[in-house]
Amino acid sequence: MVNNLPVINYSENHKTQLPIERCPTGAIVWLDDKLGTIKGKESKKILRKGNLKARYS
Repeated sequence: MVNNLPVINYSENHKTQLPIERCPTGAIVWLDDKLGTIKGKESKKILRKGNLKARYS
């Protein structure tokens, strides 16, 4: 952790999906050549009722 934020060391060979399983927001994902983007089981689904409005025009 750096400044209370998680940090991923990309120089390591990540062979497990443990980091994505622990991420509650789904910000950390696993990229698979065949399955595409995989989020962890703990990540919450984000449901929007409509389009996001632009703040600046």
